[in-house]
Amino acid sequence: MSEKVERLEYIKINKYSSTPLYEQLYVCVKDAIRKGILKPGEKLPTEDEVSRRFQLSRPVIRQAYLELVNDGMIDRERGRGSFVKQKEYKNMSMYSLVNFIEEAHQLNSKPFIKVISLKLLIDDVEIHNRMQLPLDEPLLKIKRMRYLDAEPASFIENYVSLKRFPDLVNVDFSKESLYNTFIEKYGCKPSKAERKFLAKIVPDDLYVFLGVKQYSACHIIESVVYDQFDHVLEFSREYFAGDTNSFSMIVYSEN
Repeated sequence: MSEKVERLEYIKINKYSSTPLYEQLYVCVKDAIRKGILKPGEKLPTEDEVSRRFQLSRPVIRQAYLELVNDGMIDRERGRGSFVKQKEYKNMSMYSLVNFIEEAHQLNSKPFIKVISLKLLIDDVEIHNRMQLPLDEPLLKIKRMRYLDAEPASFIENYVSLKRFPDLVNVDFSKESLYNTFIEKYGCKPSKAERKFLAKIVPDDLYVFLGVKQYSACHIIESVVYDQFDHVLEFSREYFAGDTNSFSMIVYSEN
């Protein structure tokens, strides 16, 4: 069996069915995307391939693909073909203080966190100034990769005072939320964040983690988080792939 035929096995067309042919093709491709048979970024078979294999007219195939475009499941690119759309995550963290697990549930997605490293940091002028701390105060730098539905979501670096929170080095941050640890272990509630939104070329050591090409654009959110007593809890820098994330916020009139 050829590779082309194999990759078209998910398409089942019954010409004797009362269901319109374009709808049968639409449902087959949609189900293949949802089941992961067709993966984000994968090219769909061309109109010629589907026409030859299933003896379907071009207008029928075009209508099925148009329905998939309208549903936000595929993209059509002139001269290149049709591709399964990359997942786009509408990130909530621009306007609310929630941990990653809660955010994933709001997005109806399955979270997974991988700890990359825990390191001691001192004498970093930029970070210590952002956290309003003396240069000799030791910080814990936590690097983690976050995933939603097994797809890269973001890479985050957190900076926390080890003088104030000395036992953080013993926390398994692949399972435990930093915010929940602040609340449950130390009685410190994240209550306010000052955030800065940036767009830059993805750093050379991060593009593989984010699943993007080298020199791609990325979104960066820098946050200084305060507790209920207006003391700095942490500083973080979170990186997002530029083509799979969007951010929204609610803006009110002052009148």
